[in-house]
Amino acid sequence: MPAPAYQKPILLVDDDPLFLETLEAALTQRGFSIVTENGPAGVLDRIRAEGIEIVVSDMSMPGMNGLELLSRIREQYPEALMILMTAFGTEKIAVTAMKQGAFDYLAKPFEMDELGMILERAAEKLTLVSENRRLSEELRQYVDQSEMVGNSLHIERIREIVRRIAPSDVTVLITGESGTGKELVAQALYQQSNRHERPFVKINCTALPETLLESELFGHERGSFTGAYKRQIGKFELADEGTVFLDEIGDISPATQTKLLRVIQEQTFERIGGKETLHVDVRLVAATNRNLQEEIRKGTFREDLYYRLNVIEVYLPPLRERREDIPLLIERFLETFARKYKKPRLTLPKETLAHSMTYGWPGNIRQLKNWTERMVVLGFNEKEAGFDTEFMSLPQNAEKPAAASEDTLVSLEEAEGQYIQRVLAATGGNKLRAARILKIDPKTLRTKLRRLTGAPEATQHGG
Repeated sequence: MPAPAYQKPILLVDDDPLFLETLEAALTQRGFSIVTENGPAGVLDRIRAEGIEIVVSDMSMPGMNGLELLSRIREQYPEALMILMTAFGTEKIAVTAMKQGAFDYLAKPFEMDELGMILERAAEKLTLVSENRRLSEELRQYVDQSEMVGNSLHIERIREIVRRIAPSDVTVLITGESGTGKELVAQALYQQSNRHERPFVKINCTALPETLLESELFGHERGSFTGAYKRQIGKFELADEGTVFLDEIGDISPATQTKLLRVIQEQTFERIGGKETLHVDVRLVAATNRNLQEEIRKGTFREDLYYRLNVIEVYLPPLRERREDIPLLIERFLETFARKYKKPRLTLPKETLAHSMTYGWPGNIRQLKNWTERMVVLGFNEKEAGFDTEFMSLPQNAEKPAAASEDTLVSLEEAEGQYIQRVLAATGGNKLRAARILKIDPKTLRTKLRRLTGAPEATQHGG
């Protein structure tokens, strides 16, 4: 018989030494690690000394009954799970214990397999709690990086979209080239949502082969396939009441697409090899660097799944289309990595910064971040208190602006007017927000608009 996945010691408590010995032998044979206490007196000390998370206790014991022991355990060790064994005919007391926080109960006499299944469920719950805690801690490490840095029109618009849709449970599809920051948008949606205290579970759909991806998403039962030696909880089950982020969703197989469509439509699924239908409540955010409409035409992506995912699309432009954000991004990364590696704060030479503004950045923000990290680690020569410029260089493929003819050129005033109109269009005509993006006074914006429209200044009021 395969050993259970849970290998921490389980504490058995009973004032009947013979029953305790029999129970210990049976559970040990099933692969559980067992410790015992002949009565309730030493239970709390044992929990503290050995990090006990699961307690199986008799209800009727001299000195302290099971309900009293349950109360003391929950007061001092609220995350520990307690299973009570009751005499036949005392189910009402057991129901009271459940209301007071017991994980489950068994009426004596009981089948050992029944206790084994309860212990497996308790272990699964502890695994979920531990994994959720780990994910929450991992997410906290990203908080500083989750801010979308920049003041370009593109980023202002994305921030506004995120602000509007985050509180809802609407499904979101984030698109854009690799390295443009799709995961940061997903994290921002989560952190501003009503589910921000629940799990945020990320799955990279390209990191696993199809057979393992399905198990990762939906879980599997023990023995459902070769190598399935234990039950595994899937990411959707783990993320219940939280958010699931499916990165690179354009790479999943048609078979997995079908199962995913059902989860989105019905919020139900079965583990691989399982018969029980599981219900979950999750908010789904997906991302891809593929053109999914093209994949639909090629027959590699389901059209109905695409429309389920693409309730709202958030497009992230490549870095070459938002060059004005490059200095701010570099500033943020320099500060982050100087703190991380305990290095002096760097200021880029002007020529290096100028080159970064004309370079094409095919790897987008991810490439810029890696380049900045390399500069912080290798660019500063502590012995000479200066820069080793060889570590600060970029590949010599800076993009040059396309040559323009005189016929296509416009005056500075016309160019300014065209840009103002773009900003107003992006803000839905909101002049106060447009003025903030343009970094000018609202009165100045109104004056410029009057000049653009040719309206007499004296007759224009408000805004």
